[in-house]
Amino acid sequence: MRKEGVSRGYSQSSDTRKTKKVTRTLEANLNRASTHYSDLMTKNTRLKEELDTLYLERDRFQKLRNNLTKELQKIRKSIGEMTKLSTAAYDARLGLRCLCSVELINVKLSLFL
Repeated sequence: MRKEGVSRGYSQSSDTRKTKKVTRTLEANLNRASTHYSDLMTKNTRLKEELDTLYLERDRFQKLRNNLTKELQKIRKSIGEMTKLSTAAYDARLGLRCLCSVELINVKLSLFL
């Protein structure tokens, strides 16, 4: 009978040690997982803040781009108007030159006749 009692005591002691070891292992795994989760949540928060900053920068960039596009359209319109004026002035000068040439020819002809 004594052997059974000793045997049970040894078995219970062994079971207790195994249970404690499993408990420590599970607690260590839980601690590791909790730390990893906390790290991921911190990283997620940082990435959300960065994303918000990028959204703001994109909005500013789009507004700047729209303003520059409008300014470019105004400049192109101005260039087109200046080109038309330049062409008109050139045509007028060419017309006057031709008119002067015709008058000069008429004067020369009248001198000869």
